[in-house]
Amino acid sequence: DEVHMLSTSAFNALLKTLEEPPEHVKFIFATTEIRKVPVTVLSRCQRFDLRRVEFTTLCEHYKSICEKENIRTEDAAIEMIARAADGSVRDGLSLLDQAIALSGETLTASIIQEMLGLTDRMLTLDLLENILTAKLPEALSIMDDIYKKGGSPLILMQDLLELTHLLTKFRAVPDVGKTTKTLSGQMLERVKSLSGRLSMPALGKAWQILLKGITEVQEAPNPQAAAEMVLIRLSYTANLPDPADLIRKLENSEPEQTIKKDHDARPTTERELALSVEPEIQKKNDIPAAHEQRLTSLLDIVRLLEKNREALIAGEIYQYAHLVKIEQNTEGENPVSHLELRLKQEASNKLAQNLGKVLNEITGQRWLITLSSKSGNPTLAQQRESEIRKEIEAALKHPVVAEIMETFPDAEIIRIEKSENEQDNTPPGHEDQKTRKNTG
Repeated sequence: DEVHMLSTSAFNALLKTLEEPPEHVKFIFATTEIRKVPVTVLSRCQRFDLRRVEFTTLCEHYKSICEKENIRTEDAAIEMIARAADGSVRDGLSLLDQAIALSGETLTASIIQEMLGLTDRMLTLDLLENILTAKLPEALSIMDDIYKKGGSPLILMQDLLELTHLLTKFRAVPDVGKTTKTLSGQMLERVKSLSGRLSMPALGKAWQILLKGITEVQEAPNPQAAAEMVLIRLSYTANLPDPADLIRKLENSEPEQTIKKDHDARPTTERELALSVEPEIQKKNDIPAAHEQRLTSLLDIVRLLEKNREALIAGEIYQYAHLVKIEQNTEGENPVSHLELRLKQEASNKLAQNLGKVLNEITGQRWLITLSSKSGNPTLAQQRESEIRKEIEAALKHPVVAEIMETFPDAEIIRIEKSENEQDNTPPGHEDQKTRKNTG
């Protein structure tokens, strides 16, 4: 028996005998792990694969034994033993012998349940139905009753997994009940009814959650708590709408008209893209004082953004924006100001849209931001680099600096600091860029 447990050396020693066996010796090998037996041994044997004995055959066999032993039995008790035997006559006989020793002359379902740690299948089906139909309080109450009666959380998870598989089979193939002999009449009708009310996606999700939940219950320090968490997760997840149904509803629903036409927008040329952002409705008293500030250059806009803590947008404008045209209009009831830019490829896709929105909020006026293909002015960063180069060239011509450079040939100018009264094109927060650009 269990011939696969032999070592490689033992199989090699046995092989010689198998090749030339004595006439009076017959070898019979039994194993449950046929793949572990070497091919050289299998090739010299006749192979017989023993199948599992059918459920009904096991029940009839165990009943006949109990009748010969004068043991009164309940059909439900015999069915529980046959189901636990899983097709093995020997395993079922061991369980039957244990049950008779425990119960005496009467074998009842309650005794088998207590001995095997099982729960009533109808009660387990009630539990699964409550979970899959979003009746969580009732499900947890049943779970608590099963645990108090001695039920094992792990076995309960396995029973729920088995029932989920059964429901899925009935959902996929309704006629499977004609060939299923492990269910009683009442149980069969309930399974048919419940499977018809559940969707395949819900059953599929339930199978996956329970399959993973069994491992969680096995590894958890508190199996009961782990089992309850699995049931709670299953109750909420299994009843989520099917993605296919959501897509179908979205396709059938009428789209809302969320895009408003801008009658004030003017057609653009030269592959220009006009991005207009409507300012939010504000009360006159809530309009910030920044709308009184005149914005005549890109540097004014960057400094305004820095002042209002919009450093990211200000940094992108400083580095990547070429000014083509700026027109700030403050006259009239609803004035519209215009800013035309050319952006480098490194700029973010929504930079113009974000800039228009921020200017609307800061100034309280409507700004029309237009992206153009015109060259425009150099970026502020390029202008600053040009100024730095000119400053270094001018400094090198100064007599004092020239004398120093002559005395120290390897020296180089890395920074030029201006007095407080001098102005440059470096907005607040970008002084580190000025220093970096001067470092050679």
